[in-house]
Amino acid sequence: MTDTIKVAVIGAGMMGKNHLKTYKGLNGVELVGVYDIFPEACKAAAETFGIKAFSSLEEVAENVDAVSVVTTSVTHAEVGEFFLNRGIHCLMEKPLATTEAECQRLISAAKNNNVTLLVGHIEQFNPAVEQMHKILSDTSKICSLTAQRMSAASGRITDVDVSMDLMIHDVEVIQSLVKSPVVNVQASAVKTPSSPKGKELPPTSPPAVSLRRGSERSPLPPIPTISIWTSLTKASTFTLRDVCPMLTRKKFPSGCITA
Repeated sequence: MTDTIKVAVIGAGMMGKNHLKTYKGLNGVELVGVYDIFPEACKAAAETFGIKAFSSLEEVAENVDAVSVVTTSVTHAEVGEFFLNRGIHCLMEKPLATTEAECQRLISAAKNNNVTLLVGHIEQFNPAVEQMHKILSDTSKICSLTAQRMSAASGRITDVDVSMDLMIHDVEVIQSLVKSPVVNVQASAVKTPSSPKGKELPPTSPPAVSLRRGSERSPLPPIPTISIWTSLTKASTFTLRDVCPMLTRKKFPSGCITA
């Protein structure tokens, strides 16, 4: 590989455009093109950033050293394996995949082909999270952590539920703070007034996670809560709560973690 890495972005949606914009400003990177299953979206993104609109994944693979996979979550495994098995490095949007088996296949493909597989945990570069790491440098003083998301659901993501789409950020940040693997997870989820367009998204059921739906007729359903126990000490119980405002127009931060 030369000093300049040739990169393409797979997926021309909102996050795909963020990747395209970022690559354009990086030294040592040549953004060569974009691919999307929707030709018009692909063409529009290519014209915006002055790059090639690829017509297939095969064409992408012939012209790049690395890709950003910014497709729907349920397609991550298929798209990721395609490139990893061709010796192409992959930066994957979270979640890495939607099942443990798919994640293991991606990890094996990266190892077998001696290429890099990286998940984009962007919250680690959030200035608030960076400051929190400085403040909470001594994890022995942490007895509990609470993560709250207070913005209403956008409805943009419909292929996975809130645990896969947003909670995954909070769990990753908490793990980075306590330097400990998760050993047990309990979860519950209900439809709330802030659900996308009033719809209740189907739950995913990853290993060790149990989701329980509440009644749609409940006027004030309980707040979804997820409790996470780590292997630090008996006193280290980390509680994560995803919270949305109940039919309010007040402006809140999109999320916060308190200790």
